[in-house]
Amino acid sequence: GLFSFLEDPLGCALATFCFEPWFVWRIWTITERSRWLNVPLLGRAGPGNSAKVVGVAILIWALSLVGGAWAAQYGQTIVISPLHHSPRHSGLPWYVNLMLDAACILLLGLSMVIYFAVKERFRIHTESDIISFAKVLCCACCAMLQIGRHVDDYHIDL
Repeated sequence: GLFSFLEDPLGCALATFCFEPWFVWRIWTITERSRWLNVPLLGRAGPGNSAKVVGVAILIWALSLVGGAWAAQYGQTIVISPLHHSPRHSGLPWYVNLMLDAACILLLGLSMVIYFAVKERFRIHTESDIISFAKVLCCACCAMLQIGRHVDDYHIDL
C-alpha cells in the first residue's frame, strides 16, 4: 500500500531525512530497472538512457539547495520536501521564491510523470488516474516509495 513503510524502512528513512539525494537515486533506479518508460516530455527512458530524467531530478536538487542557501542568507529556514509543496515566504527576494517554487513544481511534475509512466509500463489498472494524481499530490515521497517498490519487485523477479 501507499503508506506501508515497514516494507522498506531504509528507503523510508532515507526519503525522510535525506530527500533530494534519495529522490535522484530513486528516479534513476526506477528508470534503469523498468527496462523502458515512456516519460511525457522527456521521451523513452530505460537502462543507459535515463540521463534526461535524472537531469531533471538533479535540477530539482540544485534549485532547492541554491534557493535554501539564499533563504538562509535572509535568516529563513526552507524545507523542500514532498509534504511542503509551497515554500514561499514573504521577505525573500523574488528570485529566491522563484527557485523554490520551481523546485516544488518540478518535483511534483516529475513525480507525476514517472508514476504514470510506471503505471503504463506495468499495466497497473487497480486504481484510477484521479487516485494516482491525488497520491502524488498529497505525498510525492510516499508515491515514489510505492512505485519504486513495485519496480524493484519486478526487477528481482527477472
